[in-house]
Amino acid sequence: HNVGMVLTIAFESIIKLVAFLVVGGYITYSVFDGFGDIFGQAQHYTAAKDMLLMSSSHAYFNWFILVLLSGMAVMFLPRQFQVAVVENTDEKHLDKAIWLFPLYLLLINIFVLPIALGGKLLLGSNINADNYMLSITLYKGNYWVAYLAYLGGFSAATGMIIVETIALSLMLSNNVLMPILVKSNRIPDHYLGGVALNMRRISILALFAISYLYYYVVANHYSLVSIGLISFAAAAQLAPIVIGGI
Repeated sequence: HNVGMVLTIAFESIIKLVAFLVVGGYITYSVFDGFGDIFGQAQHYTAAKDMLLMSSSHAYFNWFILVLLSGMAVMFLPRQFQVAVVENTDEKHLDKAIWLFPLYLLLINIFVLPIALGGKLLLGSNINADNYMLSITLYKGNYWVAYLAYLGGFSAATGMIIVETIALSLMLSNNVLMPILVKSNRIPDHYLGGVALNMRRISILALFAISYLYYYVVANHYSLVSIGLISFAAAAQLAPIVIGGI
């Protein structure tokens, strides 16, 4: 168990939540005059209004599939599974997580729609929606709130990288590299622990390199949402195996 990592992620989650609530509250109640003002203005702006409407019968099916994929991702993305299952030291912790995790999701999503609509109203379609929190605060010249938005985003990205890298390195060493080494019988048993640890370290470095290459070649040209959906779809393929195994 990586107790230090879990503590770090917990601290990062608090910073991320506080930053999002403060920036979201600033955009909703300082830049605009509350939820009613934002939604009222959105009704008169086509690009923003379209975000609130189901454009066709297919939209309901797409919405259902997105919700289903998101639910699968909560359980089956490597970083989610790492924290919820691998790092769980006591089953009693689930009694708290079963209400605290949904509460956290509720709080961190309160200002999502106001920020999305506010970004459309103020900045149009020229700015990537992934950057609305930072762009709106800079547009209004409030650099302290912009700094908090950057800090929250940096904290969230760091947490994702740390947990995902550890989870994937464990998967590589436990399910790919170690079986090959054990089957080859070339390394004495008392050396396997040290070899496994070094393999995980090398895997982490390799994952960093591959991830940067992916960012440079692919991810830099697409939105975070579209890339995330591909990850969700990939993780959803693990659901039948895990549920069937349980």
